[in-house]
Amino acid sequence: MTSQAFVLAGGRGTRLGDLTRNLPKPMVPVGGKPFLEWLLLYLKQQGIRDFVLSTGYLASEIEKHFRDGSQMGCRITYSVEEIPLGTGGAIKKASPMLDDTFLVISGDNYLPLDGKDFMRRFNQSKDAVGMICCWDNHPPLFRANALFDKANGKIRAYDFNESQGKTHVDVGFKIFNRGLFDFFPSKEVFSLEIDTMPELARQGLLLGYEVKQPPLDVGTLDGLDHARKVLTQGDPFHAKTE
Repeated sequence: MTSQAFVLAGGRGTRLGDLTRNLPKPMVPVGGKPFLEWLLLYLKQQGIRDFVLSTGYLASEIEKHFRDGSQMGCRITYSVEEIPLGTGGAIKKASPMLDDTFLVISGDNYLPLDGKDFMRRFNQSKDAVGMICCWDNHPPLFRANALFDKANGKIRAYDFNESQGKTHVDVGFKIFNRGLFDFFPSKEVFSLEIDTMPELARQGLLLGYEVKQPPLDVGTLDGLDHARKVLTQGDPFHAKTE
């Protein structure tokens, strides 16, 4: 069973204004603790015990807070970007640290789904390289970027920049095996979503896992305000995000 998550936590968060002048975006406070801590606690509840945090902007603030993870009952290591590498470049840099299968999570998104079922579905697949959580974009809240075939569970097309003909939104919760690295370009700075995932979809190697609600996204002030309301009221592990 997958027990490792690679978390993209290097965002600057320019749309959050002064809130991220001295903090990286995933560290903005929500209910008395950093947003990233809510995310790691949820993933820990789903059985993840090994975290690789990809950091960049004000990386020391994240390391100072989480240290080696022992205070949370998990293991945390860091892959620090000296310059922004893009989502794909960040994974490529950290590839020696990654297990045979690993989650890839956006550090500014939160979606309380059945992560154990998601991981089990992928581990039961025979030829897939990856699986993404996708939300039926209706009514439209985000730009759709994936065409999900419910009949066979595959992502038939993926285009981060073109929504026409797409039905679902990639919500930033993914799982891959190390076969992913065979599809990486030779360059060091690149986007997983633009440079790699479209080809996985074309070759029938990318699966979809449909979720019933959109993620919380703290990339904007409105999104952060909504996340604060949702996560501090009731059970955050079973929260309604809409």
